[in-house]
Amino acid sequence: MSSHYKTKKPLSPELIEKLIKTRHVNVGLFYLYQVFLAKFDIKIHTSQESADYTDMWNSLRETISLVKAGKPCPGQGTFGHITGGYDAGYYGYTYSLVFAADMYATVFKADPLDPARGQRYRDAILRAGGSREEIDSLKDFLGRPPNSEAFLKELFGTLPASHL
Repeated sequence: MSSHYKTKKPLSPELIEKLIKTRHVNVGLFYLYQVFLAKFDIKIHTSQESADYTDMWNSLRETISLVKAGKPCPGQGTFGHITGGYDAGYYGYTYSLVFAADMYATVFKADPLDPARGQRYRDAILRAGGSREEIDSLKDFLGRPPNSEAFLKELFGTLPASHL
């Protein structure tokens, strides 16, 4: 996106900067929704008590994602992951993004196409495969325990005040 779609006049640097900054709009609401889905998934797959899943869906949604449900509806019927064999693993989607951001920021960001960095990934992550705990492979690759700083920085542009 570099010019007006009709006039073809180039966009001003100020407008381009504003467009870039909009990538952070609603990211908080998106991840609150992801937390809600993950928590619902975990609750229905681990709870030993019977429950009204429609009530659980609506109350968790309102509590976690801050969206008023209005008339209670069986929204869980739209969440296909709960029957796809994930067994309380939906949280893994977001969790993997935390690790990916950390790996990129720590190793690849300086030179993503450096063959030595790719070889490091092959040696530390791919070679071991499932023969050892994934967290051990990740620590080997990063040279330290993983953290969420790169993920948060990617989401918000800077680290939130609570992380400074």
